[in-house]
Amino acid sequence: MVGGLALIALGLLWPQLQLGSRALGVAFGLAVYSFFTATLMPLLGAAWAAGATMLPLAAGAARGTPLQQGILSAGLVSAGVAVFVLFIPLFLGLRGAPRS
Repeated sequence: MVGGLALIALGLLWPQLQLGSRALGVAFGLAVYSFFTATLMPLLGAAWAAGATMLPLAAGAARGTPLQQGILSAGLVSAGVAVFVLFIPLFLGLRGAPRS
């Protein structure tokens, strides 16, 4: 739900960004990776009946193998880091003069 709203907001901001093609590509890649991974990891946790470490409210007492828990943790942490890194080109791109 929150990811969908963030993508709608990003889509509304995208035409206003004053960035080069490389920075736009990096921002797009980060957005796709972070929101796709943040959606995929809880689904993967549900399929594995795992996730109590990173998703305690959703998983309850369901604990997978250490490998499964590690994959879920790494995926969710990397998605969170990618969202924060995504804000760097977004904020820099919004600082430019508006397009006319």
